[in-house]
Amino acid sequence: MSSRPSALLGRMLLCSLVLSLSAGSLSAQNASGNTPPPAASASYSDEPVANHVEIFGGYSWFAPGGRVGTQQLDHSINKGFAASGAYYANRYIGMEVETSYHTGDRESFYLVSGGPIVRYPIVGLSPFIHFNVGAQHLSPAGLHGNWGAEVLTGGGLDFVIPRFEHFKLRLIQADYVYSHHNFFPIVPRTNLGSAQLSTGIVFTAMPIQTGPPPSVACAVQPNEVFPGEPVNVTITPSNFNPKRTVNYSYQATGGKVNGTGATTTVDTNGANPGSYTVTATATDGKMKIPATCNASYTVKEW
Repeated sequence: MSSRPSALLGRMLLCSLVLSLSAGSLSAQNASGNTPPPAASASYSDEPVANHVEIFGGYSWFAPGGRVGTQQLDHSINKGFAASGAYYANRYIGMEVETSYHTGDRESFYLVSGGPIVRYPIVGLSPFIHFNVGAQHLSPAGLHGNWGAEVLTGGGLDFVIPRFEHFKLRLIQADYVYSHHNFFPIVPRTNLGSAQLSTGIVFTAMPIQTGPPPSVACAVQPNEVFPGEPVNVTITPSNFNPKRTVNYSYQATGGKVNGTGATTTVDTNGANPGSYTVTATATDGKMKIPATCNASYTVKEW
């Protein structure tokens, strides 16, 4: 690999590392910048920090390192694109398939490979590294195209776009690409070490839930009343995101509910003697499935 692509690749990887370390430090502070947030804040299942599926597409720059026989390859190929798809078994480890195409003045490259990918999602950012093995098609000027073995390794940094739940911006992906070709009998062996830089958009799907789902518990006091006496209802929420407002709604099989807060009352005026149930529903506006609970009370006969 030539010194120019190596130096550029090293700088880009260093910048990605610095950005990820800085983001990790900032994510340990709350809005005041001094006190770390509660450790449980990352466990709310309605706010996943990672997804099973990630699909990337965008621009790619390629710098071939070496020559084919006596023919010098382009030092820089500005026309190119890259795409990849990854499936993660958990928040950190997955498998990836990647392809890219680059066309220059003297040759064109088509790359396809696959292998493991490892990421470390933090608040706002997701650095990753990967190692792929595959094939590379090289078409130099004056020669027939040839498929050869390829090894691709590198990493990158994704930025989570605010307010867009399923999209991330790939700030940089920097890879070293080693390939071997055999243009027999003209050029028996050709070994290339190249640099590839990519950027674009990542679409994510299938959120990974990392903690218990939000839930609520209902309690009534007293649980036995005469007609016309109020029943006090108290709702205790668990595992909700403290940054969001929880809204409550109620339904009672006997009596009328007064209020929509975490504590409310059931007016039993006009209720016939018997056993009744009050059901509470809680949601913070982002939950796909609201949390519910119920409690029973008895209206006694005079």
